[in-house]
Amino acid sequence: FMVGAGSPSYFTGLFKSMSWSVMAVIVVEPNIDLLFYLFEEVQVYKLLPPFIRLGFAVSDEDDLVLELLDTTVTPLGTFAAGDVGHVVHKGECEDPKPFEEILAKLKERILINLQMIGNSVEDTLLGLRQMALSSPWIVFGPKLRTLRGAFKGRPSVVVSAGPSLDKNYELLKGKEDELLIIATDTVLRKLLKNGIKPHIVCALERGLVVLDKHFRDVIRDYKEELKDVLLIVQSVCVPQIVGTWPGPKIVIGKAGLPLDHWVVGQLLGGDVVPSGASVAHMCMNVAALLGSDKIALIGQDLAYGEEGTTHSSDTAWSKEKSGDAKVSESDRILVPAALGGTVATNRIWLMFLRMFEQMIPSLAEAGVRVCDCTEGGALIRGTEVMPFKDFIAEFAFGPENVFATPSQKICEIKPEDLIALADVAIKNVEDGIKGFAFSLELLQKLEEEKKRVVSPGLPPARRQKLAYEASAVIDALHAQNRVLEFLGQTYAYATLLEIVKTRTLENMEMITRWEKAHNDLIAAHRVAVNFTIQWLTYIKDAIQGFKEAAEKDLPFGLAPVDEKTAQSHLESLLSLDSEGHGVRDENLYQRDAATEETNTDDDIAKFRKSLIDNLLARFDPLSADWPYKLLWKLALHLESEGRAEEGCAYMQKVASLLEDKEIESKEAAEVLKTWARLLSAPDLCRLPQFDMTRLILSNALRYAPDDGEIQRMWLSLIEQERQTFEDIKEIDPENLAVRWRRERAEVERLLSHGETFRALHRAWSMVEAFCDTLPDESRTLALWCLSSMKKLADASDREGPEISMFLRRLRDSLTVIEKLKVPLDPALAEKIYSGFELKFLSAKTE
Repeated sequence: FMVGAGSPSYFTGLFKSMSWSVMAVIVVEPNIDLLFYLFEEVQVYKLLPPFIRLGFAVSDEDDLVLELLDTTVTPLGTFAAGDVGHVVHKGECEDPKPFEEILAKLKERILINLQMIGNSVEDTLLGLRQMALSSPWIVFGPKLRTLRGAFKGRPSVVVSAGPSLDKNYELLKGKEDELLIIATDTVLRKLLKNGIKPHIVCALERGLVVLDKHFRDVIRDYKEELKDVLLIVQSVCVPQIVGTWPGPKIVIGKAGLPLDHWVVGQLLGGDVVPSGASVAHMCMNVAALLGSDKIALIGQDLAYGEEGTTHSSDTAWSKEKSGDAKVSESDRILVPAALGGTVATNRIWLMFLRMFEQMIPSLAEAGVRVCDCTEGGALIRGTEVMPFKDFIAEFAFGPENVFATPSQKICEIKPEDLIALADVAIKNVEDGIKGFAFSLELLQKLEEEKKRVVSPGLPPARRQKLAYEASAVIDALHAQNRVLEFLGQTYAYATLLEIVKTRTLENMEMITRWEKAHNDLIAAHRVAVNFTIQWLTYIKDAIQGFKEAAEKDLPFGLAPVDEKTAQSHLESLLSLDSEGHGVRDENLYQRDAATEETNTDDDIAKFRKSLIDNLLARFDPLSADWPYKLLWKLALHLESEGRAEEGCAYMQKVASLLEDKEIESKEAAEVLKTWARLLSAPDLCRLPQFDMTRLILSNALRYAPDDGEIQRMWLSLIEQERQTFEDIKEIDPENLAVRWRRERAEVERLLSHGETFRALHRAWSMVEAFCDTLPDESRTLALWCLSSMKKLADASDREGPEISMFLRRLRDSLTVIEKLKVPLDPALAEKIYSGFELKFLSAKTE
C-alpha cells in the first residue's frame, strides 16, 4: 500500500526504487485532483517494473474496493494479500482519517475473502474430501432450487445463538404457522428443549466439532421431532450430519468459491447458494431464496453480552466459549450498538458484521427487508432495528393463513430418474479426472523446463529466456485448471513471489533459489492434483454403486439406517480383505438365492470403501456399544482413507470398551499401535497429536517391551515432531510456543540417539531462554534436568568431566533456579555447590 501519492518527483522516485519482490501496488489517495495532476505530469504505467499490478484507491465504497482488489490482488491469489507492506507519505497523512478509512475497508475486504475460502489449502482439500463423502446426497437428494420462491411473501426469522436470544426466543412459541423459522445449528437444542420446532436448520462448518457439539446428541434425543424439519447443510460438512438426520435434507455448495461451483454445481448437479462466512449469513440467504421478503434476525449480537458472555444459555458453546470473554481489552473492538452507544466485539465477529452489511443492500434491491430484532448487540447497517414482538405484530401471518412447511413442499428425486442422474454425474466426473490428469502432464513439462533453465554453462540471456518459457507453462497450467489455481493459491503465492525475486538468475544463489521455488511449486501442485483425482475417482465409484444398488442388492442409501442393519452390513464388509476375499458370516448378511447369483464378492469389493462410508454416515457407531474389534476395523478403514482424526475417535471408543477387561498383551499392543499411528498422522487441518502419541506408545511398550515396531514408531515420532515444528517455525518464527516445541523435539532427538549430556545442555539452554516468557514450561523442564542429573551423578562412581561441566553450569544458573522456584534435592545441591555452607528449608510441596 502506497499511502499518499505525493508529488510527481516523490511518486517517480518511489517507483524507480521499488523492490523486485513487489507484485502489486495499491496507491491510497482520496484527493482525486492530486491524482489527475500526477497523471498529467508522470507516465505512470511506464514507471512500473515488469509484472507489477497497479491500482488506485480513492474511496471506501464497497463496489470500488471490490473492483480494485479484483484487478490487483485476486489474480495473484487471495493469500497474496496476507503479505502487505506500507509506504506512508508523512506530509499528506498529517490528517490520517481519510486514508485510514480507505485502508480499513481494503483490509476488511481482504479478511472477508480469506475467511470465505478457508484458512489454508488443507482447509480446502478437507472440504473436497467432505464433498466426495457427501456426493450421493448431492446427486440423488432433493435440490434447493425446487423451493425457490415457494414461500413468497412469507415473513421469516433467522434464529442465532447470541446472548440476547434469551430476551425474546420464547416469542417463537406457537408462531410456527405464522413465521418461517430458520435456525442455526448452534441454537437447535435450545429451541427443541423449549418446545419450539424450527422449519429449517442450517449447518456450514466443516469440522467434526459441528457434529459433536450440535447434532449427535440432538438427533438422538429429538429424533421424532426432527422428522419434519428440513436440514440444509453445506457440502463441506461431515457426512454424518446429513446421513443421520431423520428428516428431509438438502446438501448445497457455497456460491463464490470455485471448488464448490465446480464439484457441487457443475459435476454433481447440485445448488450453490450465497452463504457468507457464518451459518447466520447462510440462513438469511436461504430465507431470501425461498421468497421471504421480511426477515427478522434474533440472537445476532456479533458482540459480547453482559458480563462478557458470548452465547445464549443452553447452547453448545454457552460454557465452552466462555474463555472468549476473557480476551484482553486490546483485542476488543468497540462498534456502534443496535440500541445506541457502543458494544465490544472481536475481529471475527466484526468480519461477520461487515459481511452482513455487504449482503443486505443486494437483498434490499430485490425487495427484501431485513430487520434486526436481536434487541442487543452490534448495529448492522442496512437493517431496520425493532423489537421482535413488533415484527411479529406487524408482519406475522394470522393463524388462519396456515402454510405448507418446507418439508412438505420438498421434491424428492423419483426412482426412475436415478440412473439418468447417475450417468450425467459419472460423465462429468470422468471429464474432471481427465482435466486433472492433463494438469499432471503440464507439471511434468514444467519439470523438464526447469531442468533446462538450471543446466550448467548457459549464457545469462539464454537462461532468462528459458525461465520465461517455464513461467509460460505455469500460466498455461493455471489457465487450463482454475480449480487447481484456487486450491494452490496458499502455497503458490509464496513460491511465485520467490520466482519473481530470483528471475534475473544472475548468480548461483539466484539459480538455486529459483530452482527450489519451482521444486516446491511442482511438488505441492502434484499433491493437490493427485488428492483431487483420488477423491473424484471415489465420487465416481460411489455414484456407480448407487446406480447398481437396486440390481445387485447393495446397501447404499440416503436415509438413516438402524443399528442392527448397520452392524450387520459393516461386519460383513469388514470380513473381506482389500481384494474382496474372505469368509463372511451369512447370518450377518442374509441373501436369498436370486440375490446370490448377482451379488458376488467382486461386486462388494468394487464398492467396498464407499459402501462402508455410506453406512458410517447413516448410522453413528460411536453412539453404540459395538464389539471393540469391529470399531477397531472401522478405525483401520478410516486410516486407509487418510481420515485420521475420525479414526482417533473410534480408537478412543475402543479404549473405553477395553477398560477393566483382560485381553492378550500382543493384541493390546496392536490396538495401541493403531491408535498411535492415527494420533501421529497429519490429517489436513489437524496437526499430529505428539504428546498423546507418546503416552499411547509408552503404554504399548508396557504390553510389548520387545516389539521393534514400537521402538521404530517412537524414533519416527521424535523426528516427525522436530521436522513439523521446524517447518512451522519458518512460517511463524516469532511464535514462542512453536519455538519451544521445536527445541523440545531436538532434546528428545538427542536423547533417542543416546546423547544424554548434549540433550541436558540443550534443555537447560531452553530453560534459560524461556524462563521469562514460558515460566511454567521452563520450570517443568528444569525439574527434569535436575532429576536426570541426580540420577546420573548417583549412578557414577566418580564425577566425570561431563557431569562436572553440567554441575558447573547449574552453579552458574542460581538466578534462574531462584526465579523459577525450582526445589533442589539436598544431595544434588551438595554436589552443585561443593565447598559452600548450605542451609535447607523444608517445602510444603515437592
